[in-house]
Amino acid sequence: MRRRRTVLRILLRVLLAVVALLLALGVTLFLLGRSSWGQQKLLSVLLPVINRALTGRLQVGALHTDLLHMLVLDQVELYDAEQQLAVRAEHVGLRYNLLTLWSQRLDLSAVDITGGYVHARRLRDGRLNLAALVRPTPPPTDPKPLALRIEVGGITADVDFQLDGSQPLRAQLHVEAAAQYLDPKLSVQLQTLRVQTSQPLKAALQLQGGLEKDGASTSLKDVKLLGTLQAEQLQQLLHQSQLQGELVLSVSASGPLQAVAVDTQLQLPKGTLTLQTQLNALNPLASWQVKTQLRGFEPAAMLKNAPDGTINWQASASGQGLRGQLQLGELAVALRGIKLQASGAVQGDAQTPDLAHTTAQLG
Repeated sequence: MRRRRTVLRILLRVLLAVVALLLALGVTLFLLGRSSWGQQKLLSVLLPVINRALTGRLQVGALHTDLLHMLVLDQVELYDAEQQLAVRAEHVGLRYNLLTLWSQRLDLSAVDITGGYVHARRLRDGRLNLAALVRPTPPPTDPKPLALRIEVGGITADVDFQLDGSQPLRAQLHVEAAAQYLDPKLSVQLQTLRVQTSQPLKAALQLQGGLEKDGASTSLKDVKLLGTLQAEQLQQLLHQSQLQGELVLSVSASGPLQAVAVDTQLQLPKGTLTLQTQLNALNPLASWQVKTQLRGFEPAAMLKNAPDGTINWQASASGQGLRGQLQLGELAVALRGIKLQASGAVQGDAQTPDLAHTTAQLG
């Protein structure tokens, strides 16, 4: 009996010594990870692992972290498959709580990106460089859902965007958003996306709303777009030197992509154009409905040397794929003393329209 107790005491002391050693090792690694030397060592270990999954390479100037709640990356540069700079950020900051992993949840309370730059271009093989940053991997034979809930409380980013091509695009973007993910559900809330373009024309856009994806189903939630543009900016694109005035575009969209409703309003220098559409954004051959109305449009306010007068119309259309029917409720034109009124219907497809019950009156 005494020998057994002695053996148990020895085993207990050995177990306690092992636990103490592991705790000491864990504390030492934790403290080293929080030191500047340890953080640089951590960066030198992680970068080769990440770069093996990329077609180009990732460079990071410095890493700062307390491991459990904060991570900061400075001077981040991502190169594409042809070793051209594709993405750059002066500062990427993350605030999180790793302790929530015990409850199968990852909380990112803040993601902050400043000094961002994105350069999109075509590779020599025709692919978009941003779509070819990661090396392709075979899909898993038996994919399992990720049993982890990811919540991103706030994403803030300031980015300069450049797209090369026959019509180059230059823009400055400011993003504020949040997201939640629990496989297979994804929810994104866009508080604001402000876009200021400088090429090919100067314009201002603001977008907000939400997107929800559950497996194969995707829905838009109160998506709203507001854009302003001076008509003179369209002159180079349209090769039209007679445009003038300000254009204000507002678009709202909601509903599943299989039956999304889109309302559009274009405020002209004088007059308003509205367009209400319901369509299946995933199937161009599905049924669709459109209603449009133009009220108080004065061509002379938008086009230099255009005749004085007004144009009004009201029409609706419905169909399936390329075939449908246009119902012209009203077309009223009054320009320089000439008046034209028309109404009726046109049906058929895009190649062979058929005028039906159409009347016109010229005065």
